[in-house]
Amino acid sequence: MNRPRLPLAVIAILVPLVVTLVGILVIVPFVPARDIAVHWGPSGEPDGYAPAWVTVLVLAIVGVLTPLAFGIPLFATRRDGVSFTQKTLAVVSLWLAVFLVLLGGWMIFGQQDAGAAPPPVGLGPLLAFGVSLPVAVLAWAFAPPIVPVEPVGTPAEPLPIADGERAVWLGRTRLATPGLIVVVLAILLSAAAGVFAAIVTDGAAAAVLGVPVLVLALLLTTSYWTVRADATGLTVRSATGWPRFHVAADEIAQAGTTRATALGEFGGWGIRFGRGRRLGIIMRSGEALEVQNRDGGALVVTVDDAGTAARLLSAVAHRATERG
Repeated sequence: MNRPRLPLAVIAILVPLVVTLVGILVIVPFVPARDIAVHWGPSGEPDGYAPAWVTVLVLAIVGVLTPLAFGIPLFATRRDGVSFTQKTLAVVSLWLAVFLVLLGGWMIFGQQDAGAAPPPVGLGPLLAFGVSLPVAVLAWAFAPPIVPVEPVGTPAEPLPIADGERAVWLGRTRLATPGLIVVVLAILLSAAAGVFAAIVTDGAAAAVLGVPVLVLALLLTTSYWTVRADATGLTVRSATGWPRFHVAADEIAQAGTTRATALGEFGGWGIRFGRGRRLGIIMRSGEALEVQNRDGGALVVTVDDAGTAARLLSAVAHRATERG
């Protein structure tokens, strides 16, 4: 008997949103009209207080942004079957929704009595984790099975270049819209969490605001790349000049093209690692240049007109081999 399967979009987006909505509807009637403890220090004693309604507000914001951040990548890559990364994103989205609703409920229901001490700090997270983990296991069991995808490349015929003739190919690639949306949502989510933490701790936790700043810096650094193929080999450089990757002509074993899937093969966008020691500069899914090193590794770059670049690199690699 085949086990019934739920679409990943249902697990990653619909169910988490329903869990958040139901949780808020259950919690709201019990929200006290006063400040409650929302943060506990290393000693286990509460060191941050905020109006109780702030907990519900943060739960609502995070409960909407998180399924979107985890769910949008599911529609960003077309492939046959479900990848391990897609399935993991969907299950984590549901697990996080259940965990946060239980944690928020524990904070509200555990502080109904204004004269009582706040509940022990370890009890809430432990309870939330203990209940949400089996939910995640069930979600994994009822999600579609993983379908592995093996990388398939096409070697390029060398471009005819006369002796003494010089040729240069230049290309540019930038982060595609789905990846950009995911990163922006991550920045907004971390910024909201940082502002909340700074408010409830009277500025003591303001340092966490550095997280969205760091993510933004990474976005600006790695979202736009220049690709150059010439007699020296392949050079891929970010908009700021660093990071920079180079495969020398005499180290190229083979150059060709491939179809790269951001989530299916590399687990996302940016500087990624894939099967078979493949380092990827993955800005989107689709046409990509693949250059295999003599040491067994490979550099994969998603860029337009990858075939022309591959032919030129095949030619310069062949020339370098003859000279060697």
